[in-house]
Amino acid sequence: MSFDAIDNNNCGKGSTCEGWSLKGVYKVNTSATGSSSLEVDALVRSQKPIAKTMFGVGWGIGYGPNDSFTESFVALYSWMWQTKKYVWSTKSI
Repeated sequence: MSFDAIDNNNCGKGSTCEGWSLKGVYKVNTSATGSSSLEVDALVRSQKPIAKTMFGVGWGIGYGPNDSFTESFVALYSWMWQTKKYVWSTKSI
């Protein structure tokens, strides 16, 4: 299934998203024992290049009866001293 969480057509100057977009695809797998997993492939776009600074994008997914459970994710763009370059790191929180 695909999703458009933030649509670039409605995110011009003066809007809350200022030209950003978030879209992607997801897949839910359920085993014979009833255990489920969720795969999400998300693409975040900005209207201009990201500066050489720390930057993060986060989102949450609700599930279960009345969205009683949530999973949160973050992607962080930051300087890595070990490699001496800026990189994206991801984490589930």
